[in-house]
Amino acid sequence: LMHRSYDRELTMAELAAEAFVSEGYLRALFQEKRGMSPKKYLNAIRLSEAKQLLGQTSLSVSEVAYAVGFTDPLYFSQFFRKGTGLSPREYRNSAEVADSRER
Repeated sequence: LMHRSYDRELTMAELAAEAFVSEGYLRALFQEKRGMSPKKYLNAIRLSEAKQLLGQTSLSVSEVAYAVGFTDPLYFSQFFRKGTGLSPREYRNSAEVADSRER
């Protein structure tokens, strides 16, 4: 569910119901298997998808934010910088430079 619905807010109840387990068990299972909470895992998916969109599309930063489940582009930019060390624009520029070198 997380990999196909990362673009919207997912609740623990919804995730647990999808997996046919309790919310507490789901949290414990995620911690055991992934070493992080379900929310952190979802954010890792969102960050990965955002990096892909920034590197491979001409979508604006706001459009990328909405596409990966953020309703506030400013918060998305802060989240992205925290996760990558770069702003979304800086990341895109570095991806464009890396892409042009490969050609």
